Amino acid sequence: MKLYMHVGLGKTGTSYIQAALANSLQELADQGVDYPVRKGVLARAQNGEITSGNCRPDFADIRNRARVSQRAGFERSLLSNESFFKRLNKDFVLDRLVEEQPGLTVKMLMFVRNPFDHAISCYHQFVKGKGYSKPFSEFLQGYKVPSVAAEYIQAVQTRSYCELVALNYGSNRAELLDRFAEFLEVPHETLQRPDRGVINRSMTRAELYLLSAFNGRIGDKARFLTNALCEATPDIKAQTPEATKGEIKDFYHRMCDETEALNEVLAVDQRIELPDLESVQERFAADATGSNGDLAFNRDQIDAIVEAVSARLVIED
Repeated sequence: MKLYMHVGLGKTGTSYIQAALANSLQELADQGVDYPVRKGVLARAQNGEITSGNCRPDFADIRNRARVSQRAGFERSLLSNESFFKRLNKDFVLDRLVEEQPGLTVKMLMFVRNPFDHAISCYHQFVKGKGYSKPFSEFLQGYKVPSVAAEYIQAVQTRSYCELVALNYGSNRAELLDRFAEFLEVPHETLQRPDRGVINRSMTRAELYLLSAFNGRIGDKARFLTNALCEATPDIKAQTPEATKGEIKDFYHRMCDETEALNEVLAVDQRIELPDLESVQERFAADATGSNGDLAFNRDQIDAIVEAVSARLVIED
């Protein structure tokens, strides 16, 4: 059996890809590829809602999903979850799967991304879905994705049963589904584009501030507001979080080192090129007087709303 695994990174079009896969079950099956997805997840993905793919990042569910495909008569099974690259690297569960199923081969696809773009998107996601309330500067201190990705790629490259395709999201974004079809070894027209062009968008600074304030009081219970904003208004342009030049300078130099290590394990044409420090600092400018810094609401007003609504929600809970 051949197992295709879409392993991440998160915030590299994963929700869009998973929506396309959910809308292409028959087309994939006609090409001999099974995408074994549970009915509830399938319905949400087909509707353009956010999902975590068709498989949990643990040994039991990877084995279970692969067996579902085998019982349906398929020899090629596709699994997608953006958390695979983080979880599988800690306990490389595929080794156990190969021991159970001699002859199993694995082909993986990982999209990597410019760390500045990626850090922004990840921070938005933490605020939106994980109840995160700390400022962007604190988030940057713990951001080590390029290093983790490089370690994962190196670990995979030591497995003889596994082939890894690592692509630069930035340079392939316009042809994302074409690259995915090539990974699956199927024609480009196999994958049907979702009705929504943008799924799981990032937020404006005003939305970030509002959600962070809610999160600081009620944690991830404010996720309902995130879902409403992002799904009802998918075309609103996202904005960068605020950060000072000093904070960005420290982060920039660390990312240069980590990206250099990541580039060493990427194909030459997929390596990440970083902009200069000044352009990055300008992008994150903390001056709230410009068009990229305006808040749609007065901060005092937001705080008052948050206090009142949070108290109500806690009582009802």
